[in-house]
Amino acid sequence: MFILPKHSTFTYIGKKGAALEHLPKRYLHKLWEAPSEVLKEACIELGKDYPHPIDDHKEARERALQRYEAVKSS
Repeated sequence: MFILPKHSTFTYIGKKGAALEHLPKRYLHKLWEAPSEVLKEACIELGKDYPHPIDDHKEARERALQRYEAVKSS
């Protein structure tokens, strides 16, 4: 797995490089946040050409914090 720091300008798109060539850089690492028009112009269909995210990071973080608080207070 490749993790890109927020401040980094380095771009790694690996095997999907050709498919992501026409996508604006701001969506390269969060493809699922791109508007449908942008994906259509780049000829990308989520779930077919590129996978959907496994989990929403913000929601997963909230669940983890709630569970941590429950364990901490017991």
